[in-house]
Amino acid sequence: MVNFSYFNIAKINGDSGPYDNKIQNSSVRYGRNAAANYKKYLEGGQIPPLSREYNFQTLEDISEFTKELNSPEQQRALKYPIQFSYKYLPGIVDVQNIDTRALLGSAFEEMGKTTKIPVKDFTQQLQSALGPDVSAEALDINKDSNIDIGEYATSTLVADMLSSDKTKLKKENITGTINNQGENSSLAYINSKNKAVASAEFKAIYDDFKLDEATKDFLSDPNNTVI
Repeated sequence: MVNFSYFNIAKINGDSGPYDNKIQNSSVRYGRNAAANYKKYLEGGQIPPLSREYNFQTLEDISEFTKELNSPEQQRALKYPIQFSYKYLPGIVDVQNIDTRALLGSAFEEMGKTTKIPVKDFTQQLQSALGPDVSAEALDINKDSNIDIGEYATSTLVADMLSSDKTKLKKENITGTINNQGENSSLAYINSKNKAVASAEFKAIYDDFKLDEATKDFLSDPNNTVI
């Protein structure tokens, strides 16, 4: 579900979504719905490319450009809220016992409905969007040249922690919600020059929340990964 508040903030959660009648586990269903709704929000705000290049040397060119810019598709994208609140965990969060099934459900969905991605491929995806100075290597916690949903989930928790305090990672700051501040601040952890520090932080979080065991539990039920 995506709601737009009076303050023009997109509030995204997993209360409802495409998996309402497909995923049996309520936590997994919430996490996957939330991630699917978040993806829909991101896609909705993308400004469509212009149909052609304009050189503005003729009145006709200027007129056609203005007409295209005022199209319903362009206007809808321009009015889309850029501030968001993405709640990927249901209910009130207990930081000592977070809902790892919802967490891994959101990770599975965000990764493109797959349980693991080669580091090389994920790095290429990141660089296509963010430039050459980023890398997914720090997320490869077990050094198997792949990033699985448990490893990816550590980046979700980092963005969550930084949503409350952008200066430090603290377990107590986990709320189950990510905002613009957290998402932007978390980019430092995929910067290639920060690989060593980021690797250590990701591993500490992975171990603390026992995401290896949580991943095995998540994958033990085939319904959790229904497409």
